[in-house]
Amino acid sequence: MTWTSYNATHVEQWQIVDLPKLADFWTEELDVRNDPQQEVLIGDNLVQRVRIRRVALFPLRSGTLTVGSLGIEAVVLRRIDTGFGLFEGSNFDLTRRSAPLTIEVHPLPPGPPVDAVGDVALTCGKPQQRGGGPVTMIVTMRGRANLRAALPPHWERAVDGNVQIGERPLTVERTHEMASMTRTWSYTIFPEHAGRFTIPPRRDASSARRARDSAHPAYRPRPARGSQPDARPHSRGGSRSGPCAAGVAWHRAAHADV
Repeated sequence: MTWTSYNATHVEQWQIVDLPKLADFWTEELDVRNDPQQEVLIGDNLVQRVRIRRVALFPLRSGTLTVGSLGIEAVVLRRIDTGFGLFEGSNFDLTRRSAPLTIEVHPLPPGPPVDAVGDVALTCGKPQQRGGGPVTMIVTMRGRANLRAALPPHWERAVDGNVQIGERPLTVERTHEMASMTRTWSYTIFPEHAGRFTIPPRRDASSARRARDSAHPAYRPRPARGSQPDARPHSRGGSRSGPCAAGVAWHRAAHADV
């Protein structure tokens, strides 16, 4: 969301004096300091357009949500015609407030629980094993969504082994128009036995249609010393369904769904 000022006079300086309360949203500030002023026509008047503030809003609940008013104070130069083609100028203080805005946030459609809402991609790295140790893989979730509360992606069914999950720091990429987030987890799997080890595929539910992955579903772990010598690392590339599952809902941004 962007707040913009339009003025047809000379503004000496301005500042934001009142920020709207956005308790129903997670917000990410987007930098507008380098946005240039522009001259635009409104009717027959040539005015200056200045972007005041831009925020990426992520609704935290459904329903009718309100974005309150933003207030600014400005010092404006007023010209006074003294006659004979001469003008005098004086500064005066001016306060303006934007109109409040309401946003209708649609509830999620019926279906299984979801872990994130937005335009989200889920990618899974190729499983790896070194020196007869555990199987490791990297799982990344990224997209235009609030991923701070997203849970680690889960399997469609239980894994035949012990799974430990580590998390890397969340990163936020802010562009001129939008903010996107990236969450990365490292999965360490200790198989219960040597031989063929199958990592379950991701859930193919309607709420996860936007998930994308690129990992192999079957893996043959290397045994520890003294175990069966014929069990070597192996990955089968016939299926590309991948071992990740995450409840990821995607809806058009115009709906601002949560």
